[in-house]
Amino acid sequence: MLPDKAKEILNKNQQCCLGTLDGEAPYLSLMLYSFIPEQEVVVMSSHRD
Repeated sequence: MLPDKAKEILNKNQQCCLGTLDGEAPYLSLMLYSFIPEQEVVVMSSHRD
C-alpha cells in the first residue's frame, strides 16, 4: 500500500519534464502518469521531443 503522502503527490502532480542525453544529442522527455487509487497502480507514458 502506498503511504498517504505518496498518494497526495500522485494526485496533485501528473506530469514532469526531464532533460537527458542520448549519446551527444540532448532531448526533452515528457513523462505523464495517472494514479488508479482503487488498485494503487501508477500508469506512466512518455513522449520524446
